[in-house]
Amino acid sequence: MKNLSWLWVPAILCACTQTQDSAVEVERGAKLPTAMAPSGMVVAGASGAPRHSAFASAPDRGSLVDYVRDAGTRHSGAYTWRPVEVSEEHALRAIQSGHMSFMSPDGTPIRLAYDRHIEHPDGNWTWIGTAGDGQSAVITFGDAAAFGTIPQGNGELPLRLTSSDSRGWVVSTDRARLADIDNEATDPTRPDFLVPPKLAAARTAGMQAAGARAQAATSGGKTVIDVLVGYTNGFRVARGSQSAAQTRIRNLVDTTNQAYVTSQINAEIRLVHSMEVNFPDNTSNNDALSKLTGFQAPSTPKDPDPAFSALRAAREQYGADLVSLVRRFNSPENDGCGVAWLLGGGESGITPSDEYFGYSVVSDGTDAGDDGKSYYCRDETFAHELGHNLGSTHDAETADNDPGAYSFSFGYKITSASASFHTIMAYGDEGQMSYPVFSNPAITACGGRACGTSMADNARSINLTSPIIGAFRASVVAPPPGMATRIVSDFNGDGVSDVLWRNTASGANTIWPSAGTDGEIPVTRVANLVWMIPGIGDFNGDGEADLFWRNSKDGRNTIWRSASTTDEQFMPRVANLDWQVVGIGDLDGDGTDDVLWRNLRDGRNTYWPGANTEREQNLTRVANLAWSIVGLGDFDGDGQDDILWRNARDGRNTIWRSGDSNAETAVSARSASWIVAGVGDFDGDGKADILWRDPANGSNAVWPGAQASGAIARNGNAGTQWQVAGAGDYDGDRRADVLWRHAGTGLNTIWLSADPSNQRDVTTVRNTTWVIQK
Repeated sequence: MKNLSWLWVPAILCACTQTQDSAVEVERGAKLPTAMAPSGMVVAGASGAPRHSAFASAPDRGSLVDYVRDAGTRHSGAYTWRPVEVSEEHALRAIQSGHMSFMSPDGTPIRLAYDRHIEHPDGNWTWIGTAGDGQSAVITFGDAAAFGTIPQGNGELPLRLTSSDSRGWVVSTDRARLADIDNEATDPTRPDFLVPPKLAAARTAGMQAAGARAQAATSGGKTVIDVLVGYTNGFRVARGSQSAAQTRIRNLVDTTNQAYVTSQINAEIRLVHSMEVNFPDNTSNNDALSKLTGFQAPSTPKDPDPAFSALRAAREQYGADLVSLVRRFNSPENDGCGVAWLLGGGESGITPSDEYFGYSVVSDGTDAGDDGKSYYCRDETFAHELGHNLGSTHDAETADNDPGAYSFSFGYKITSASASFHTIMAYGDEGQMSYPVFSNPAITACGGRACGTSMADNARSINLTSPIIGAFRASVVAPPPGMATRIVSDFNGDGVSDVLWRNTASGANTIWPSAGTDGEIPVTRVANLVWMIPGIGDFNGDGEADLFWRNSKDGRNTIWRSASTTDEQFMPRVANLDWQVVGIGDLDGDGTDDVLWRNLRDGRNTYWPGANTEREQNLTRVANLAWSIVGLGDFDGDGQDDILWRNARDGRNTIWRSGDSNAETAVSARSASWIVAGVGDFDGDGKADILWRDPANGSNAVWPGAQASGAIARNGNAGTQWQVAGAGDYDGDRRADVLWRHAGTGLNTIWLSADPSNQRDVTTVRNTTWVIQK
């Protein structure tokens, strides 16, 4: 896996900023005391940064690309190819700085704000950011290639970053000349999907059954759809190498997932395997799909082509719900840029038996048709064809109002005096802007306008169908970080929570892996006791917990990656001590933890996504200081943590979904004598639960999913001496456990799954100056 840990070395910036847009007054550049910056720490400079991509090895000159003026520009119909050198170093620095610069061909810098990055097990990695108009840039780096799309704004078509002939190119598109191209890819005369046969009598009943199942399946959290990709030998040759081909496939997958994020689709495509297939590129995509599936539309079963035997076997081996064949674009031979089986078409219903038709074919790249005019298949073609597998169809006009899985499963396009655009599933008209989103009337990512209507809502449709498709095969590959129950305080990345101890007298620190003393991990001592640990979280998404330190006297902050001083990141100082860290959690669902702050004097609230101050997000102010934040957890299972508020005076409680006060959900009141002792998924259903405790009499209760109606009494430890010291998964069963500590005797114990009848002893620590950090 790509290791980006070099980014988090200390950086001293001699500047101070204070703006009205920022809820926290930020001071940059303060040095830490000696105890926090041990002598002997090696500080890596820019020249010492490791480079992963031999292809993108250009130095950082202030832009991701540097145009090579004397290497020759290519003109191919509507497309202009300009040779560039690519700087992965610039992309890596953009993670730290929060901004990437991409120089456009006319010399105008395009500024992209960093959102997140994805590190893949095969060494490829993807940088994702947002342009000024809100459109996403998705750029994937590999050892031999880089691919991406970069929005230009102002109604211009996006730039493409691609690889060909072992070098990088930036490809721009002339909208007017693009409109002159007339072929099956630009102006199709037939749909790019096939409809599986269904008994007419089953059409209505099937949809009702599928709908009920989908609602139940999505209640537990984000759906993972496992996808297997086969790519032709011609595709590999066109890309220049197997490595480059796989980098391109990663880019297609990440582009699809980013479209899901923007479209508010609660699902994620997971590439479980990719492999080469010896199959020609110069045939129709319909023919390839029939041979891959073993079925000739409309109703004739046939033997699959032997060329796909290994690919079909790999579907079973890797548990792939869907399979896609990616081939080099050939025009006119392919008859378009892709084709897929439209599952559930005509509201016929999607059932588990439809797994038989979970296949698609995607053409990728550029080619000149019979008219000699080159055409480039869209980067969203992969997402489009998978959309058909997921029950979505084209815009209503193109589809002749024949629906997909639901009556509202249409893409969206509009041409009016004020708007002219189309979404991923729609077939655009001449001159329309293409937005890389699925139709959804609830979002305005289409130039500030609604991206759909109540009858053109692919996002809603996919949210209903994806749990069925995601269950076509039992998962074989382990879930990625952030997609299953979040493991807190996992410093060694083994999927089990650990216990961090700090001695409040000496400043010594140590870690007990999985709450045991075997393999105890020493942590650097911090003798200056004004340094506190207000939170623990995985701020860079590497699967290992980090320590967030704050100086309670002067407001300095720093992070120790994986609890190590050798991988330290200095954070901006927050000198106003009214600001306190009140929670750590993943509010935006990007797989990295965020730092939640509250001003205890005036009630302002804000958070740092991924502990990145450049991306600070202000939250609604709560001036009534009787309200306090008592926990963060994913109470609705949507993959984003929510904020649990409690009124200490009257016992009222409420939840802000994903930190949004506009998505507030009231929670039953509880007597003010009760405290929220912990938050965790104690029953393993993918939703956080509340652990309540009455310190006066030792009573305990769990509210599953924060619902009082399902309250479960959990009694066992009485008296105020027993205190909840932590909630984490200490046995690796994907359920949170409760760690208890006795303040008088130093006894410790764990209630597995918050069940007092299922306890596990933990080594006693009689010296009560040792305190468990959480």
